[in-house]
Amino acid sequence: MKDRFYVIEEKPDYEATIDLAIRQNPEADDFYIILDETTTSQLVKAELDQVLKGYKNDFKITYIRDLSESTALDMIEGLDQTDILLFGLYFTDPDGTAYTYYDKPRQVAQMANTPVYVFWDFQLGWGTLGGKVAHASVYGERAVDNAEKLLSGREIAEIYYDEGLFGEYIYDYEVSQRYNLSDFPKEAIAMNKPQTYFEKIET
Repeated sequence: MKDRFYVIEEKPDYEATIDLAIRQNPEADDFYIILDETTTSQLVKAELDQVLKGYKNDFKITYIRDLSESTALDMIEGLDQTDILLFGLYFTDPDGTAYTYYDKPRQVAQMANTPVYVFWDFQLGWGTLGGKVAHASVYGERAVDNAEKLLSGREIAEIYYDEGLFGEYIYDYEVSQRYNLSDFPKEAIAMNKPQTYFEKIET
């Protein structure tokens, strides 16, 4: 049997999150984007660079690549809601110091005086605001489903490309209240939102 290739690209909807941030922070004129120097982050940066071409005339774009530097941390502390802070990926300092998926999102959210928008669901729950986030688990489930199809003998193209974009708007209600943010899409899911009286009696 010939080799089969099924490619699922874990690709967040960067533009949707960026547009949400712009809509909620109409006075902003600068983007600050946090990404480490790993291979994965370099690929993310290449994707973001393509998306951001459409915004360069209206916004100054600054990448923050090294969170071990005091100057970078001072920059983050100095941001306010005239700045848009986007958290990409950050797992490793240039010196090789490694972090969990929540270490740096939590640190940045505690330091910043502006909401932290994110692209992946695992970055939620640490003081970040949210965005249209990709669900990493859904990509895994999709891969398993297609592996089962192959094992059952079902014919698929020798190379099948699935862009993915499995995402939905999710935000932290408590963070949104801290920054007085609204104007989320109707379908957005609110984390940490207190139940109303009627919701409580229905449960």
